[in-house]
Amino acid sequence: MTDISKQISTLTENWKHFHDNQQKTDEQVRNQLNLLEKKYTNLITSQERPYIHNQNTNDKSARQHFLDYIRKGNVHDNVRIKSAHISSGLSQDGTGILVSIPVKKEIQSSVRALCAMRKLASVEEISGTALDLPIQEEKFACGWVGETDNRPITESASIRMQRIITHQIYSQPKISQTLIDDPCVNVEEWLHEQLSCSFADKEEESFIRGNCKVGDAAAQVIVSPTGIMKIFLSEEKRKEREITGRKIDTSTLVNLCNKLSDTYHHNASFLMHRSTLSEIQKLADSAGRFLWQPQLGADVPETLLGKNVVCCDKMPKFPQEGEEIPSEPLILFGDFKSAYKIVDSDNISIQRDPFTQKPFVVFYAVKKTGGEIIDPNAVVGLRYNPGQ
Repeated sequence: MTDISKQISTLTENWKHFHDNQQKTDEQVRNQLNLLEKKYTNLITSQERPYIHNQNTNDKSARQHFLDYIRKGNVHDNVRIKSAHISSGLSQDGTGILVSIPVKKEIQSSVRALCAMRKLASVEEISGTALDLPIQEEKFACGWVGETDNRPITESASIRMQRIITHQIYSQPKISQTLIDDPCVNVEEWLHEQLSCSFADKEEESFIRGNCKVGDAAAQVIVSPTGIMKIFLSEEKRKEREITGRKIDTSTLVNLCNKLSDTYHHNASFLMHRSTLSEIQKLADSAGRFLWQPQLGADVPETLLGKNVVCCDKMPKFPQEGEEIPSEPLILFGDFKSAYKIVDSDNISIQRDPFTQKPFVVFYAVKKTGGEIIDPNAVVGLRYNPGQ
């Protein structure tokens, strides 16, 4: 019996040892499988990202490659768009290129200087096609408590996810082949100016009164960013977000400022058309001091009632005698960084077309930009109604 007991004990220990080793082996296999799955997911994610040439590429080399394509149509591998990631509208043969980083930065800087909303709103650059932004619906609960007292459970603020989609915007400047071949003509600078002006003008229009829809009511598709004027479309919220004035005077402007919550006053600015500013520049207080103060230097902006003033051509014009009264607010006042988010895809692609409009060479440039209202309470408006 003793021998049998020893054999049973030995078999039990061997089985336990085998079982433990098997569990360890299974765990190792699972870990390796998880690691492989993670690597595979990262590879797929990396593949689906838009192709971007090396950020450390020498500026002179990048500029020269870009100029070679603009002047002669020569394509270097470090600026070629991979056909798998090519933007819609460009040929699938990979002949389109990404604008070189130095030129792209210059275009972005110029667009920002020309676009009033880009100076005021929050701007985010992404590598994908959309930004998922967490928006806090209400304030997180907090309260006073003694050092040794029990901490009561506070309710969590609700969070919603807001998706800001980038929309495709294009420009098609054209130039004659003769000017391109002329070594005295700076084609890069010409293209930079053309793209900057056209992009800035179209973006400004959309950021103010965008959200254009096409198609029937059953299948409407948004093809441009949502404009900030959408804040004032709701009849229910209109009384909370705007005031109406029979004329633009000191008391009306003061009422507009006081309409905005104190939460947003520290970073608030005025946005209006220059024709409206022209009327405001004539206003003075009881001591004869003008309410509007001019820009005294590069770092000292023009102000109104102590707040910055930005003019925008896409805002409604001040109506002259006999002209139609705008249905939208003439003046916006608020914290635009809190109210509006602009999202840019980090690539600008361009295609050279010397064939379709001879003797001209057409450049088809594409970028992706989105815009959305993220806090409608951060901006208030002044609606002009002289007949009220």
